[in-house]
Amino acid sequence: MRIRRLIAPIAVVVLAGGGAAAALAATSHSSRIRPHESRRVAALAAGSNIGAGLPMIAAISTAQASAFGILGRAQVQSDLLPQDRWPQFSSGGVGRLGLNPSLMRMASTQVGNVWVVPGDGWICLDLAASASPASLDGGGMECNTEAAAEAGRMVTWTSASANTLVVQGMVPDGVSEVTLTAADGTSLTVPVSDNLYGANLTGGELQSVRMGGPAGELVYGS
Repeated sequence: MRIRRLIAPIAVVVLAGGGAAAALAATSHSSRIRPHESRRVAALAAGSNIGAGLPMIAAISTAQASAFGILGRAQVQSDLLPQDRWPQFSSGGVGRLGLNPSLMRMASTQVGNVWVVPGDGWICLDLAASASPASLDGGGMECNTEAAAEAGRMVTWTSASANTLVVQGMVPDGVSEVTLTAADGTSLTVPVSDNLYGANLTGGELQSVRMGGPAGELVYGS
């Protein structure tokens, strides 16, 4: 069983398969809208809603676009998850975050694709289950405040095996690498691309994350 953890107590994590790590679960629906239906996408971006959540944001905030280049760049069609994955962002507890899936952006890390979904003072990462470029399987969802993301504290990890963790996270513009350290002292410096990073880390529990390299700012651990 895959267990996803995170470091900020206010964050929300939704696991693949319907489990939840913070008592806030997202649901999926069977409706599907093909990518070429651009008028529907435009309507959602203008503030329409899916499901039972609260009204979603109509545009990415200036603060988020300024802090994260991935949210400031133009959107392309490959940024969008399939339509049948969108309702998870507006249902249950996650629906209180004002997320708008039509505004999402996607980037690839060493361990899988990550979709960044902006909300009302919140940001969610929807994580692919594998590093396959074609993978659209849910690997879990992590949500946290934009302030936490700007501070580099948006970090989550999954137990891939008894001694290996899949670590993923988001950092603000200007950070080109992070250094991950495991409980046995193993360290790994990971490049950042489009504000995102991901890596397999061996050596037991995640001990620390430093933003900016081995001597960078400590954002998790000791």
